Amino acid sequence: LLIALGFVLVILTLPVDPSTRNQLLGLLGLLLTAVIALSSTTFVANAMAGMMLRTVRSFRPGDFLHVEEQFGRATEIGLFHTEIQTEDRNLTTIPSLFMISHPITVLRATGTIVSASVSLGYDNAPDLIEKLLVQAAEDAQLQDPFVQVKDLGDFSVNYRVAGFLPEVKQLLTARSNLRKM
Repeated sequence: LLIALGFVLVILTLPVDPSTRNQLLGLLGLLLTAVIALSSTTFVANAMAGMMLRTVRSFRPGDFLHVEEQFGRATEIGLFHTEIQTEDRNLTTIPSLFMISHPITVLRATGTIVSASVSLGYDNAPDLIEKLLVQAAEDAQLQDPFVQVKDLGDFSVNYRVAGFLPEVKQLLTARSNLRKM
């Protein structure tokens, strides 16, 4: 603003005829308008994206979000950005425009499925494996555990064990405990 005011004062004090002075002021106004228009496109787009996120309410503070490479708990949803707390307790700010232009995976605070995969050879008894994997999920404090056969490889079977975690605040611990069990 001060620089623009300085340019106006310099133009007004130049020893030129009034028509040239008016043309210079018009040119300065045109340049200033172009700068504002070009710089505000991202600003306005972010504001519109923020309003869309608030209207749609795909997620709320406390929900876990996965956007591209970012994963964490939503701590603040602003007009221009969303702030998430990562696994390392760092705060990451994601622009609203980025949030609406990339897929978001939301893990609701009301509960989610936690799973782990394991690959075991064909020489193991499938019934015993399923029983032990269900027991591991129960030991990890997961509700309604189940086992799926995900893939039949050349030398092994890929299993997925999963269960419901009602308290999502313990998501990272529950994932780790399931893998330990």
